[in-house]
Amino acid sequence: MFFRGSNGGPKVFSEILTRLAADSEDVQGVLLMDFEGIPIESIQSPDWPHDFDITTVGMEVSVALKGLAKAFSILEGTPCDTVELQGHEFSLSLRMLTETYFLMAVMSPTALRGRANYRLRMAAPALLAALA
Repeated sequence: MFFRGSNGGPKVFSEILTRLAADSEDVQGVLLMDFEGIPIESIQSPDWPHDFDITTVGMEVSVALKGLAKAFSILEGTPCDTVELQGHEFSLSLRMLTETYFLMAVMSPTALRGRANYRLRMAAPALLAALA
């Protein structure tokens, strides 16, 4: 069971994020945010092990991610779609949905990130439809 964030996004976002987290082992939280650092929806596990809030991390990541996506676009000529960050206490998987929105999963450092990335990719069409 995951707790819904207080962002007040439409119920469809909460349902998609909750299903995504429940289907992925070791996912501690999921966030849908725009690149300006405005959270759309978030969920966190009841045993959230971190001293920080998922939306705070998302706001900080959004600034770096925006620049990284632009640099990738210049270098590759195509937009970046997935970014992974590995730390000692947690891992982040980020999936760009559009030029405006991204999806972030916070996991334990030993999580199966490939499975989480797959789940993020599979959730993208439903989130894109709900954002339209």
